[in-house]
Amino acid sequence: MSKPKLPPEALAFFAKHGSKGGKIGGKAKGPTKARTSAQARKAVKARWAKAKARAKADPKK
Repeated sequence: MSKPKLPPEALAFFAKHGSKGGKIGGKAKGPTKARTSAQARKAVKARWAKAKARAKADPKK
């Protein structure tokens, strides 16, 4: 069974407004593997710096 044909006015309307919502890209795609890895590396460095600062301030623990 074939699809019903749309009137030309409807086709013109859809052609005009078709991409109004925008394509998915940029932030909507999510972070890349490299960016995720870089963020994780930064977080680990921050945690270790915090731990070292605490150990330096209170050497008994």
